[in-house]
Parts: sequence; structure tokens; C-alpha cells
Amino acid sequence: MTYVIRHLGRVTFLLLLINIVSGIMLASYYRPSAPYSSVSYITENVEFGLLTRSVHHWSAYLLIFLMLIHVLRSLFQGRYRVSRRSWIVGSLMGLVILGCSFTGSLLIWDQRAYWATIIGINTVETIPYVGGALKAFLLGGPEVTPITIGRFYALHTLMLPAFLAVLMIVHLSSFNQLWEFLFDLLRRVGIVGTREKGNLKEMDATGVSSLVLELMEIFATIGVILVLASLFAPDMGEKANPLITPPHVKPEWYFLFIYQGLKYVPKVVGVVLFFSVVPLLIILLPLLDRGPSLAIHPGKRPLATILVLLVLGALFSLTILGWLA
Repeated sequence: MTYVIRHLGRVTFLLLLINIVSGIMLASYYRPSAPYSSVSYITENVEFGLLTRSVHHWSAYLLIFLMLIHVLRSLFQGRYRVSRRSWIVGSLMGLVILGCSFTGSLLIWDQRAYWATIIGINTVETIPYVGGALKAFLLGGPEVTPITIGRFYALHTLMLPAFLAVLMIVHLSSFNQLWEFLFDLLRRVGIVGTREKGNLKEMDATGVSSLVLELMEIFATIGVILVLASLFAPDMGEKANPLITPPHVKPEWYFLFIYQGLKYVPKVVGVVLFFSVVPLLIILLPLLDRGPSLAIHPGKRPLATILVLLVLGALFSLTILGWLA
């Protein structure tokens, strides 16, 4: 567990790659003009189709879960002070990933996906000034239609992933991680020589063991995904029917705090809080906390730690209440 926590960014990146590869495989059979039947065909007729869909499902769930853990760790340790640009870009990446999840859920076109999207769209509509325009852009009309499927499919497979790729490159290069990773990989497999620093050659005696650990990390992550995908494959409900509202429709677990929180405050206030204030505070946190550009132990910043714990406690409580409601 300690090893996973120390390498959260790398494991999250691996999960993102698994999600992308499985998504490409699913997209080769998916038809936006016949969403429900094409998902049924993938599940029932395509060889390893159910497994691929289940891998896509669980890799997305674990990606969001580890992304949240990664953010919590950075908050407690004050790691956003190490590189303000990296934190801002990483926060934007998180929002894009949540957008990918929201747009992808409708593509199944079953009752739960349809009505959960309706709830989400109606919530978005209440955003002051831009809600109506944003709803029209997402739906492509006054209500959910096949045009909406095309819009969500384009966002899920083209627009948001392209934006995410740009942010990812900026995020990695902010720490020179991308080039370091590529160079170290080539060096370990013997394609390039040892690294040179000035007139000295830096020999990495642990290169082989590090490579073995990284391979174990990759295979362990893939193994966990395959086990979850095999034992807990996602099911398909009845085909979406705008005339029948199923009971107890809820969004995905990572949106439950919004779903439950809107029950306790006026809708407009809650929407502004969850869709504007909280995301902006997270993104701009390095600019608001102008302390030294060094990670600080949580015990040495008690007020910030208490504030983070209170916010997390509120979000966790809202999530549990939403799950039990």
C-alpha cells in the first residue's frame, strides 16, 4: 500500500492508458445511431467484448478513485507548493476526466444512464448565465435525442481526450518527467548509454531492480483490473425510455456528494458552490496559499489540515448519505 501511495501518479497514468486502449477497442464496434443495440452486441457477440467493456468500466472507476487519493495526498502534504503550474494543470486534468465519465455514461443508453444524465443536465441548466447555453450545447436541442448521443460520443472520444492529452504533456513536462521517463526506459533496456552530467557519468546501479519493480507494478495493476472485470462485470438495464422514470435513480458514486448536497441548500446556491466555487478554489489553491514552494508536513500547518479534514468530512458524509438515500 505504501508503494502504491508513493507512486499514485504513475499508477493513475497507467489506468488512464488502460482506459484509452479499452475505449478504442469498444469504439470500433460502437454505433452512436444505435447505442443500446451496439452495446448489447459488444457484450453478447463480440469475442471478449464483455471483458473489454468491464475493463473499461473498472479502469475508469479506479482511475477516478486513485485520482482523488492523489489529490488528498497533495493537499495534506502541501505538494501544490512544489510546482504551482503542475497542480493547476493536474486539477484541470481531473475535471476533464470527470467530464469524460459523465459523457460516457449516457452512451450505454439504458434507463439508469438516461435518467442520470437528465438529472445532470437539469442541474447544469441552473448554473447562472451560462447554464442554458451549456445545456443546449450538450443536448443539441431542447431534450435528449439521438443528436445528444452524437454530441456525447464526440466529447467522450474526441474533444475531451484531445484536451486531456495536451494537459497531460504539459503536466508531465512541468517536472521534466516525460523526458526523464523516456530516457531512463531507453537506458535500462540498453538502447542508449549512461547518463552524462558535465564531465561525469552517472551510473544507476539500481536500474535493473527499478525496472523489475515497475514491471511488477504494471502487471499488478493489470491483474487487479482483470480480476475485478471478470468477477464484477457491469450489467445492462432496460433500454432508455423517456416515458418511464425508474425509482431511485442516482448518479455515479463520485457525483453523489453533489446529488445529496443539493437537497440541503437552494439549488442555485448548491450549483454555484459545487460547479464554480469549489473547482476554482482547488485550481487556484497554489495562488491563494503563497507559502514557501516546499511540501510541508501536515502537523506543521494545523489550520490548513483541520480545514481540509472538515471539507473532506463534509464531502464524505454527503457521499454516504447519497448512497444510502
